[in-house]
Parts: sequence; C-alpha cells; structure tokens
Amino acid sequence: MKYTVILMEKADGSIHVSIPALPHYTVEANHRNEAIHVAREVIAEVVSRSEIVYIGVPQQPKAISTSDDVPWDW
Repeated sequence: MKYTVILMEKADGSIHVSIPALPHYTVEANHRNEAIHVAREVIAEVVSRSEIVYIGVPQQPKAISTSDDVPWDW
C-alpha cells in the first residue's frame, strides 16, 4: 500500500511528519531520510495491528423534509 506523508521542516531544522490517513500518528526526526524511515515503521506497525472489515448496510437513510427545508429539527 502507499500512504501520503507530509514533511514539514521546523524552525530548529528537524522534520515533522504528518500521516493524513492516520491522523493520530506523527513523527519527529532530525533528518528527512530518518523521518521517512520512522514514518514507514509507524505505518507498518499500525497496519500489522489493524483489520479491515466491510459492513453492508441494507437500506438507505430516510430523507426527512421539514417545512423550513433544513435536515435537522430543533
């Protein structure tokens, strides 16, 4: 699998890495290559502990129209 990572250089020269597909995980490293290496390890660890489950939903949600044409009722 391929994951997008966002590398940002901090004021002190270190690299901060965000992983959009895994927003709770970030990486800090001193150099770009180290940051990418550590991010790859973090992603691999999370994926190894994860399970993908597809759940079918038998019906579509019902659309409810109110007199004000808003999707919620207060």
